[in-house]
Amino acid sequence: MLETGWPSPRGQLDIVSTCGRMVLEVWPPARVIPPDAAPMPDVGSARGDDGVSRLIDEVAALYGHEAPLMKAIVRVESNFDVRAVSRKGAVGLMQVMPATASGLGVADPAIRLLEPGVNLRAGARHLRTLRDRYPQRLDLALAAYNAGEGAVQRWSGVPPYPETRRYVESVLSWYGVYQDSGAVRERRSITRCS
Repeated sequence: MLETGWPSPRGQLDIVSTCGRMVLEVWPPARVIPPDAAPMPDVGSARGDDGVSRLIDEVAALYGHEAPLMKAIVRVESNFDVRAVSRKGAVGLMQVMPATASGLGVADPAIRLLEPGVNLRAGARHLRTLRDRYPQRLDLALAAYNAGEGAVQRWSGVPPYPETRRYVESVLSWYGVYQDSGAVRERRSITRCS
């Protein structure tokens, strides 16, 4: 258990993986994925678009990520909507901020981030930087992806922001689901593994 009260990333993934196999029909918990959310895209096709799914696989391999992890992030960030734009200005599949993309060398990021390949590469490259900064601590890399590196440093761990904690939990939940299943159907139950 970390000082923050969160299980270690390895422990979280083990729990997710175990629960995913034992109670596949009730995971991930509905409080993380609202019951009125759009149906989950088939793992293999990312909402029926095999091109996006293949692109995620290719970009994940290029940057040394597991494809299920990137699909989990895309699921939580944009629900596989290539045109998604957040209230704060994050853009595309991986909800990359234009300033972050600009720092990664993306020209005209506000426009180019709407291109799935550009967005996925920018998000994967940013995630690679964070995973290298926090080796063996996927929870911290995800928290930094969501809340910024400064917040993780300031709190010496996952910040106590409810949105960030839900984000980390949700990504890890979907990561476990994508790892455990080749074709996951929509989950509607509110039962939670603990």
